[in-house]
Amino acid sequence: MTLLRHGVVASAGALILALSLSCEAPQRMGLPVMVSVVVRLEDGDYASMLVDLEAPRTRPGLRVTRGLVSYDGQQLMELKPSAQAVDGGGRVFQVEVIDLLRNVSFTAQIAQSDGTDPSEHLEVVHLRQRDALLRRASDSLPASWWEVGLFNGELQELGEAHATQRFERYGPERGFAVYMSEDEVMLALPHGAQGEALSLLDHVEGVVSVNWIAEEYFPSSGLDVLERRFKMAGSVIAMAQPATPDGDLREWSQDQALSVGTASHVESGLVSWDNARDASFALAARLAPHELCTAVRVRDDAILPGEDLLIFETDLRRFELPVPEGPTTFVQPGMRAAFTDQASFGVGVELCFEPDTWTVHDGNIPFRVLFRDKDPGQEPTIMASAPDIPWPTLAGVRLPRRAQDGTLPPRE
Repeated sequence: MTLLRHGVVASAGALILALSLSCEAPQRMGLPVMVSVVVRLEDGDYASMLVDLEAPRTRPGLRVTRGLVSYDGQQLMELKPSAQAVDGGGRVFQVEVIDLLRNVSFTAQIAQSDGTDPSEHLEVVHLRQRDALLRRASDSLPASWWEVGLFNGELQELGEAHATQRFERYGPERGFAVYMSEDEVMLALPHGAQGEALSLLDHVEGVVSVNWIAEEYFPSSGLDVLERRFKMAGSVIAMAQPATPDGDLREWSQDQALSVGTASHVESGLVSWDNARDASFALAARLAPHELCTAVRVRDDAILPGEDLLIFETDLRRFELPVPEGPTTFVQPGMRAAFTDQASFGVGVELCFEPDTWTVHDGNIPFRVLFRDKDPGQEPTIMASAPDIPWPTLAGVRLPRRAQDGTLPPRE
């Protein structure tokens, strides 16, 4: 089975997304080939992640979505806590539970307030296999705790409760673990160096759910829904050498490339997207002492100059480049680029970014590329190398080994 490898999903078995957790001790089953993690972000939203563990000595692949989603192999559930205004003033705190496979939902009303405290809110603290733990909290009132059944809507008020923030799974050597470190959620793998862990996502307030998924528990249904919902957060290893942005991509022929061309890469306009021939691209990167350079080869069956658009984002800057009619050079503050001539496959571009336009975090440069494909009579399709979410630190451009060893010093 090959999952989330080189930025492309190729499943010989089936793909699971199980974002629920049983508090009971795990049964002895096969080693996990995937871990799913749901977190509560500092902005009050939620993010759900699916991390590939199949190749234990390589950097895991990552797929991400905003929102709180749970899949147990048969049920694909989404939870949406909210506060609704009511007639006469006040608010009702409720949680909507949506069965995404059957397209049915119910809403459980948790409690009502007079609405005088604007800090009062409802949050999901812990997600288990059959129920969820919720907390209504504010700056001035004691917290109240509630448990809601995911399948029957049964509601029970609890006394004081708490949620685990470290989740472990047996495995070789030290085994696996997901835990919080300040505002980051970390993943520790069996073969990592002592004390070393990978940062999955930052700007995180707490872990809501973790589920370690063994191969024997992979189901065969709901895969198309998962493909549409969870977006690939791809990364590419930069070569430690310079590049010349002259529009000639032949110098990149031996560089590792990230392929962006599946439904899990479509950020919007999926209804207009047919397949990789319709719109896709490949991305490679190089790191020189004073700049980051990238090459992008776009595949498009019908390039529309001025309508099709390439977008390059770091955690500091955003650059938009309309696809030109022919070979063209762009120079903007912080960036210079050169497009190739159009060919049967589409078009290519080389870019170099100055040092003040990007940063390094945990051996990774937060970076994503988007291609907006506009076909006549259809809404645009946007393909993205990583989702629009607080920067997953496994996505972007990974520093070459020489840079991490100090030959090309990374700038933290």
